[in-house]
Amino acid sequence: NYNRDVDAFPSIQRRIRDQFIQYWSEAITTSPKLHQYAKYKISFEFESYLHNIKNDTLRKLMTRFRISCHDLAIETGRYQWIDRNDRICLICNTNVVESEYHFLCICTTYTDIRYKFNIRSVWPNTNKFDSMISSTNRTVQLNIAKFIRDASRRRQEILKEI
Repeated sequence: NYNRDVDAFPSIQRRIRDQFIQYWSEAITTSPKLHQYAKYKISFEFESYLHNIKNDTLRKLMTRFRISCHDLAIETGRYQWIDRNDRICLICNTNVVESEYHFLCICTTYTDIRYKFNIRSVWPNTNKFDSMISSTNRTVQLNIAKFIRDASRRRQEILKEI
């Protein structure tokens, strides 16, 4: 009987893990706050950027950006009950929603910073954004984190003047 009980533990552990992953997946895909995160966080595994980005400040910036814990209009508008489509970027004159995608790939205010950290695409789109933000390449991860740092600083300076 003892051997039979010991053999059951791995299958019980697997079952508990599988149930948790199912719960986790459903929780992030149905949460409005995690709308963007659910697009590129598709597997329950350790994220390589957590190991690859050694600088605590940059790693935290990347984490906050990925989970929408930032001060872009797409997030702050949630707390002000502003319709999603009305959370417009105040930094540029394109009259579009200030989302993570817009901030990282589109906003013309940060073009030089994007160029500095080699974050550019001839035809930026959400699929390329998702691919970039979920990259396991250390250089790409570090460049995105540095872009977030520098662009956020510029954004804060501009907003102080408005």
